[in-house]
Amino acid sequence: MSPILCRTPLYLGLFGVSLNVAYFVHASMLLWGFRKSSERWELSSTKALPNITSIGLVSFCLFCYALWPIWSFLTLPLVFTLFMGCMVILPYMVLGTLKQQPSNMFRID
Repeated sequence: MSPILCRTPLYLGLFGVSLNVAYFVHASMLLWGFRKSSERWELSSTKALPNITSIGLVSFCLFCYALWPIWSFLTLPLVFTLFMGCMVILPYMVLGTLKQQPSNMFRID
């Protein structure tokens, strides 16, 4: 265990990120059968978006505080790049498993 790393803010930040991921999985996969097929999940769950945004900002600040002793001023761009990369990749990972290919159609491309 490194004495430089602040573990409590790091664990709280990880908890906030896992809470956000759990919400995205719940909104995109588990609620899939309870709504119309043409309705997008971003539109049906707008009431929770301010809460999810605030949890994401708090997690960002906690990660920056926990990792500042290691990377100092590089912490902000590194954590921001990691968060943006995860936000870009996460919808493709979660929603890509739900799309079923029609069994009676052949692809020619």
